[in-house]
Amino acid sequence: MNLLSFLKGPLVIPEIGMCIVGLDGRIQQVNRRMTDYLGYTESEFLEMTFQDFTHPDDLDTDLEFTQRAIEGEFRIFNIDKRYIAKNGSSFWASLNAALIRNSANEPLYFIAHIQDINERKLYEDELQQVNQNLKKLSDRLTAQNRSLNDFAHITSHNLRAPVANLMQLKDLYQIATKEEERAEVFDKIAQSTDQLSETLNYLMNALSIKEKLDIKFTYLDLEQALLEQWKRFDGWAKDCGARLELDLKFKKLLVNPDYIESILHNLFHNALRYQKEARKPKVLVEASIENYVPVLKIKDNGIGINLDRHGDKVFGLHKTFHSNSGAKGVGLFMVKTQMEAMGGEVSLQSEVDKGTTFVLRFKKNSAIK
Repeated sequence: MNLLSFLKGPLVIPEIGMCIVGLDGRIQQVNRRMTDYLGYTESEFLEMTFQDFTHPDDLDTDLEFTQRAIEGEFRIFNIDKRYIAKNGSSFWASLNAALIRNSANEPLYFIAHIQDINERKLYEDELQQVNQNLKKLSDRLTAQNRSLNDFAHITSHNLRAPVANLMQLKDLYQIATKEEERAEVFDKIAQSTDQLSETLNYLMNALSIKEKLDIKFTYLDLEQALLEQWKRFDGWAKDCGARLELDLKFKKLLVNPDYIESILHNLFHNALRYQKEARKPKVLVEASIENYVPVLKIKDNGIGINLDRHGDKVFGLHKTFHSNSGAKGVGLFMVKTQMEAMGGEVSLQSEVDKGTTFVLRFKKNSAIK
């Protein structure tokens, strides 16, 4: 008896495809809606198994539920899956399958109901993508708001001292009685004004980085970038006998090229500037992936930093930790700013007279081995 014969009469439900499927997956009967969905004729269906027109990415799930039903875990199951039509196109459908057993509880066959949900599924996928994009934007705005709050604190802290200094110099200028005294104070006012202008430029540069939402990322050849940046210090490195060693566990890194170039420049520059006397400088760069996070460690054997005294100020603006007249305390501030702008973070480990290791952590899954 044709179990689907009633579907060929006036009671056909056109939205639902139906078929009877044997325990081995072979198609035993189909209704007309199934032929409309997939483009095969009824006779062609009878030469096929459901595996033949199931999307390969969904086949394992379908087979698993089928086997679990046969083993008695449940009688009916529902899954969303993709079918491949005769013309090669695919579409999403909701499959409701019921296992029929005989009076001895032995499995006989499946009755499957198939309904096209392609339009709904595509809409859900689009909605999910929109939600993911909104979440990324929300996370970025939250991080940026936090960063800007930090920046406001940094700004007020770094501007308070030079402004107070200018106010004092103004008072001194007003009470000075001799022309020489006024000239000396005026020179100091000019120096303080220049320093204030320089500080404002650094802060504005950092603020422009923090405000950007459309930072351009590209995959950079890590080894090439490291060697090119080291080459810029070639003369200095040769004079002091410095060497660069690389231990890279991945080849490419998704970064903003301008920011990573600045970061490497600052860290290499520090490694050479703060070298330990009577010891040839060595810089070791290690690249590894820890829990999907690309990590870059830049280690030097220089004079190190006393973290007990300076640990909370290392990445601050105009913070210096050694008696070096050329130091302005800007490099590490910019390293932190640029790493955070790329969604990463920077930290360091250091020991006086032994060296410093800067640890750069980038966004998850942003490296290629």
